[in-house]
Amino acid sequence: MKKRFYMSVLLGTVTMAACMAEEETDVMVDTPVIGEQKEAVSEKESMFDTVQEAEAAPLELTQQQKEAYHRRYVEAVTWLNEQKAGLHMEVSPIEQFTEESWQDPDIFEKGMRDMVEQHLAKEREFVQSLSRSDKETKMQADGKIAKKAYMYISDVIHVVEVAANFTTQYSETHGRQVFAGIDNITTKGVSSYAEWEQTSVEVSLIDGGRTYSIDIEGIWSGLGLTFEKAFSIEFNCDQYGNIY
Repeated sequence: MKKRFYMSVLLGTVTMAACMAEEETDVMVDTPVIGEQKEAVSEKESMFDTVQEAEAAPLELTQQQKEAYHRRYVEAVTWLNEQKAGLHMEVSPIEQFTEESWQDPDIFEKGMRDMVEQHLAKEREFVQSLSRSDKETKMQADGKIAKKAYMYISDVIHVVEVAANFTTQYSETHGRQVFAGIDNITTKGVSSYAEWEQTSVEVSLIDGGRTYSIDIEGIWSGLGLTFEKAFSIEFNCDQYGNIY
């Protein structure tokens, strides 16, 4: 059974919790590291991750106000999921809210924005720390050029290998080799405990034909959890037609 994340608002906090099935599940917990370089740690008591948002007195609301607040909570979480940043949340049903659960929708919406920004900031920080060899392209046996993309999901850095066939040609206008075409784009998740499924890919030729920017979306699933993720990766062509 797949277990999704849900969002509840309790006691002035935003709580992200893994929905538990009858069976117990081991989860990966640690600071961000590449998935294949860390040990699986069984932490059934660490299935909950709480982010402090506000210390406010309980709100006295009418039923109509509660329904309006709840709609804004749902809209905020829908926006968060649409970012496909490697987070997935849902709002608990209104019937499950206690009087202490309610908070100003503006504070809640800011909490969602901050959560996405902080999540992506951790991802950027890790990518910037990678060595030059981690970002290099390689030629595969089938002739495709491949490069790795790194993404931060559930406190673990996951790796996707992106590969494609490229052709280049000499441009009289630019006085150098530029890209002439791209074909057979594939992606593959590099993990023994999670699966990657590509759902869409879009390609743009930029920088006067020197760079292919590839926008990719897909779904990571593993350990009973699923996350949508969108990311971009670039392949460049130097003046001699070498791709990096």
